[in-house]
Amino acid sequence: MRGPGAAPPAAPPLARTSHLPQVTVRQLTLPQEWPPGTFDLIVLSEVLYYFDRDTLDDILRRTASALEPGGTLVTVHWNHPVAEHLWTGDELAGVLASVPGLALLADHREDDFALQTFGRANPDGSPPASPAADEGLV
Repeated sequence: MRGPGAAPPAAPPLARTSHLPQVTVRQLTLPQEWPPGTFDLIVLSEVLYYFDRDTLDDILRRTASALEPGGTLVTVHWNHPVAEHLWTGDELAGVLASVPGLALLADHREDDFALQTFGRANPDGSPPASPAADEGLV
C-alpha cells in the first residue's frame, strides 16, 4: 500500500533506460554468466557480501579485466552484520582496495554503508585521470 501523495513505484531499469541507446540492462548470475566485452562503468552494489573468498576474488579479477583503461568501478555495501552476508561493507572495502590494476578514487564510509569508487589503471600503469583532468578542466 502507498499513502496519499506517495511517489509512484520506480519503473523497471529496462524501461527507465529505453531511450538511452548506449545503455544495456541485463540480469545475470555472477560469476557464471559474466558478460563479454569491456565497460567504462561497472556498478557492484549490495551483492559482493554474498560470495565466499574464492568466488569474490574471481569476480573482482573479472571486474578489473572487464573495465576499459580509465574505466570506473563503483561499489556500495551495507555495513551491519546480516546472517546471509559473509562480509560487511568495511571488510569488502579492504578486499577491494587490494585488487591489482584498480586505483581507489573515492572512499565514503558511514555507519550504515561503505561506498568506494575505483579507476582502472591506464595501459602504461599510470593511475586513471580525475574527472576534472579527463574533461580538461585542470
